[in-house]
Amino acid sequence: MPWLKRGKRRYFYGTACVSGRRVHVYVGKGAAADQALQDIERRRAEREARRDELQAELKRYSEGTQDTTAFSRAVELLVGGALISMGYHHDHRQWRLRRNHVTPNPRCASGETVSA
Repeated sequence: MPWLKRGKRRYFYGTACVSGRRVHVYVGKGAAADQALQDIERRRAEREARRDELQAELKRYSEGTQDTTAFSRAVELLVGGALISMGYHHDHRQWRLRRNHVTPNPRCASGETVSA
């Protein structure tokens, strides 16, 4: 705590940021110092409560996104398999059709192929 003892007396010092530097600022002694200490402890408790709320919210969010992430990966696998079966390949994060790939024509009953 920011109490400083000089001799038999205790003095309360706070810290402040002045021109980018942390400096000690005399707050007082007695009732004024006790009030300042209570204010500091109240603000600290509020920050901790807010931090706990944010951590709980982040945990709920991450639990909710796990299902979405798993679904997204499954869809990527299915789409990737379909594209590979159609003659595409994955190149630099893009799906590209292979050169000179021959695809079967669904309109031809005899199994003729048509170049793409």
